[in-house]
Amino acid sequence: MYIFVVRGWNCEKTIERCLKSILAQKGDFRISVILDPGKDDSYRRAVDSTKDANVHVNIHVNGTRLGPMANTYYGIELSPPNPEDIICMVDADDWIYEGALETLNKYYDHNTMLTYGSFILDCTGKKSRICKPYHRKANVRTDKWRATHMRTFRYSLFHYIAYDNFTHKGKWIQAASDLASMIPMIEMAGLDRCKYVKEPIYHYNNKTKYSIKRDIQRKWERIIRAKKPLERIA
Repeated sequence: MYIFVVRGWNCEKTIERCLKSILAQKGDFRISVILDPGKDDSYRRAVDSTKDANVHVNIHVNGTRLGPMANTYYGIELSPPNPEDIICMVDADDWIYEGALETLNKYYDHNTMLTYGSFILDCTGKKSRICKPYHRKANVRTDKWRATHMRTFRYSLFHYIAYDNFTHKGKWIQAASDLASMIPMIEMAGLDRCKYVKEPIYHYNNKTKYSIKRDIQRKWERIIRAKKPLERIA
């Protein structure tokens, strides 16, 4: 089963489109929505846009703002998932395209543990230039970042990540959370068990105001890349 994990904060203008794009998919899936508390109507809009859904939807609002890394962790655990379930990460200001699950089904077999892919930039309407596959012998800890939207992985892989990969000095990592989860999972899986989805199935809405400043992103990226690499698992 696929589990869509949707993270958001002050996303009332975008969350309905995001969730409806997921509900339009064909296949066996459920949805977990985790929201940081904000000053808008994100929760009600999430509830209203999923009230007639014929799939299981779990919507949770945190008591305090936790940030994207904590919301990734807790959002995945909301379900709760089974080891072979496939987690699909979607930000609440983005959306996915019709047939996304059908495309993913072509890439997942008994050996596949993780996929990363191709997205369309909202500002250009074109596929981002960073959407390229890793070389099979790449060191993802040090190489140029490629593990982009839509990111999907088996829960069994995520479950192996030690908690300290998500934290720094006892606190949740505050930016570059996708690197903090994807780099260790790719290391554990090995690039031979990770697949690049060449077809764009994700729309990245970079016109919103929720992006973290690039200098802060770089700071946290350095911290994440400096962590000890993980060993491949069987």
